[in-house]
Amino acid sequence: MKKLYTFLIITLVGLVANAQVEFSYPTPICMSSSSVVAPILSSNFTGGGTFTSSPGLMINTVTGLIDISASTPGTYVVTYTIPADMNNPGMSASFIVTLIPSVVPAFNDIPAFCYGNNPPTMPSVSNNGVSGTWTVTVSNVLNSTTATYTFNPNYNECAMSITRSITVFEPVTPIIYTSTDSNTVYVDENNTVVAPLTLSSGTTGSNYTYQWFLNGALIAGATADSYTVNTASANGATRTFTLQVTNSLGCSVVSSGFDVYQSSGTPPPVAPRNQTLASGSTLATIVISGTGIQWYDAATTKNTTAIALPLNTLLVDGATYYATQMINGVESLESIPVTVNLSLGMGESEFVSLNYSPNPVKNSLTIKASTIINSTSIYNMRGQLVKTSTHNQAEIVEDMSELSRGTYFVRVSSGNKTEVLKIVKE
Repeated sequence: MKKLYTFLIITLVGLVANAQVEFSYPTPICMSSSSVVAPILSSNFTGGGTFTSSPGLMINTVTGLIDISASTPGTYVVTYTIPADMNNPGMSASFIVTLIPSVVPAFNDIPAFCYGNNPPTMPSVSNNGVSGTWTVTVSNVLNSTTATYTFNPNYNECAMSITRSITVFEPVTPIIYTSTDSNTVYVDENNTVVAPLTLSSGTTGSNYTYQWFLNGALIAGATADSYTVNTASANGATRTFTLQVTNSLGCSVVSSGFDVYQSSGTPPPVAPRNQTLASGSTLATIVISGTGIQWYDAATTKNTTAIALPLNTLLVDGATYYATQMINGVESLESIPVTVNLSLGMGESEFVSLNYSPNPVKNSLTIKASTIINSTSIYNMRGQLVKTSTHNQAEIVEDMSELSRGTYFVRVSSGNKTEVLKIVKE
C-alpha cells in the first residue's frame, strides 16, 4: 500500500510539470501596429506542440507568430496542442484573438494658404473620430513651395498616419515701370499735363486684383493693372506710387515705391525702342510720335553744342539713335533711344493701300489691305514683341482684348511689304 501511494505522487507531479501550455496574445491587435505578433508564453511553457487557428488567421504552427499582413480582420480561436504519448496524456490550450482593421483618418480638404502666412490649423480629431496631432513642414523645392501635412494618431488609436502635400501660393511681386522708361510728368505754363505717364504693374490676369496708392494713401477707383498719372502735383512736388496686387487666395504684396517727378519742360517723343527696318532706310523712316523731331547719335541733348543728324542719315544695323522733339521752339531735355535692326527688313516696302479701325481700340482691330496680309506683330512701347499672328486674307481682325491699356505698334506684313501702325488700346 505504501508503494502505491508513492507511485501516485510521482504521476501527479509529472502531470503538473507537463501541464504548462498556457499562452496569450496582446489582443485586440491593430493591424497597422506591426507585421507579426508573437504569443506570450507561460513561464514553463512546454514546446513541441502545434499552433492552429480558425480560418482567416495566418499563423506559424511552430512558433505561434501571427502574420498580420497575410491575415484578415476578425476574431479567431488559436489553439496550442501537445499530442499524447507514453509519458503525457496530451494537452491543449486556446486563446481568442481579435484583429482590428486600421482606420484611415478622414479630414476635409486642407486649404491652401499664402506664403508668409501661418498654415491653416487642422482639427485634432478626424471626421471619423480618430484623435492625434499634426506636423506641418513648409519647404521650397525647385522653386515650388509646398506644405507637407502629417497626421499622427494617438498611441491608443488603431489608425494610420496620413500625409498630404499642397502648394503654398506665393503672390507675384509687382514691379512698377513705364513703357517709355520715363518717370516724369510734363506740364505746361497753366500746370496742365501735356504728357501723361502710364504706370504698369508687370502683372496681368483674371486671378489678380489691384489697388494703387499715392504717397501711401489709397487712390479710389484705381483698381486696374496700370494707372495713368494725368494730373499735376501741388507745387510740382514729387509723388510716390505703390501698387498692391492680391491673388485669388487673398495673398497680397505691395510693390516698392515708384517716384514720379514733374517738369514744365518739353516732354520727349514716343517710339518703340527696337525697330526692324528695310536695308537702306534713313532716320526719316523710323516710327516715332512727336513734333519737330531731332535725332542724335548719342544721349547728349542737354549739351547745346550737340548737332542734330539730318533726316536722310542712312541707318546702321544694330545702332542706337536718340530723338528729342521741339514744342513751341523748346527742345525736350530728355531723349528717347531707338535701336534699329536692318537684317530682317531687306527688300521691304510700304503698302500702297492699308486701312485700319478703330483707333483707339478696345477689343478688335480690323485691318484691310489691297493684298493678302501674311502676318502681324504687336510691340509695346518698349519695343518688346507681345503677340504675333499669321494670316492669309486681305482683311483681318486682330484680337487685342488681352493686352493691357497703352500704346502699341502693329507691324503688318504682306510679301515684301510692311507697315507699322500706332494703335492705342483702351
